[in-house]
Amino acid sequence: MSKNKPRAVLLVVHTRRPEAPAAARELGERLIAADVEVRVLESEDIGCPGATVVADDAGAADDAELVVAFGGDGTLL
Repeated sequence: MSKNKPRAVLLVVHTRRPEAPAAARELGERLIAADVEVRVLESEDIGCPGATVVADDAGAADDAELVVAFGGDGTLL
C-alpha cells in the first residue's frame, strides 16, 4: 500500500446481534488509535468516534485492505 494513502478497514456489523456492535466498536477504536481509517456502513453506524460512515453500496470497500464482519453466522462468501 502506498505511503500516501491511509490504510483502511471496513466493518460490517449485524446490529441486531447484541454483542456485535460493541465488539466492532472496540476493534474500530483500536484501529483508529493505530492510524488506520475505519469505515462503517451508514445503515450500521455503531457510534465509533473517528470512524468514517459510508454509503451502503459497492464502493464502501474501495481501497480497503480488509473487511471484517461481526455478528454473522460464520459463513464466508
